[in-house]
Amino acid sequence: METFVKELTVTRNKIINPATIEATYMNLKDLKDSIISYLNMLNFIKSKISFGNDKFSVSIEFIWRDTVKDSNISSYNIAYEIYCVLYNLAVCNNLIANLTNPDNDEEIKLKESIKQLEFSAGIMDKIKTELSTAMAEKEIPLDLSGNYVQFVIYFF
Repeated sequence: METFVKELTVTRNKIINPATIEATYMNLKDLKDSIISYLNMLNFIKSKISFGNDKFSVSIEFIWRDTVKDSNISSYNIAYEIYCVLYNLAVCNNLIANLTNPDNDEEIKLKESIKQLEFSAGIMDKIKTELSTAMAEKEIPLDLSGNYVQFVIYFF
């Protein structure tokens, strides 16, 4: 179990701030793979352990940076962690898509770019539609709110 927790921590630290990664295709692809790996670990552990801030749950404070208010937001709810990671996955896919030049005649690269953009928009739509059922409305930070996510989807 200790090895799993170490791997979870190392992977989280790697994916927590995608803006610090140099925007090359290989770096973003590695980041995307790490985000997916971390999401898989979270979903596994979520099915085994109850998270929260009560005496019957494991209390882990998940801290993220609110991109709108430029402040740290924290929660003991694992759903918050999962949806923040999904948000970063959508951003990562969008960055990968933007590395493709739309004027390029290579149809394969253009199709890959479109696929990444569709994936990003799908993740944002998932956040917009599901987060309000996974967390109390007052706990949802502004940058994960339905209106803000809808605004972001428009630009994806």
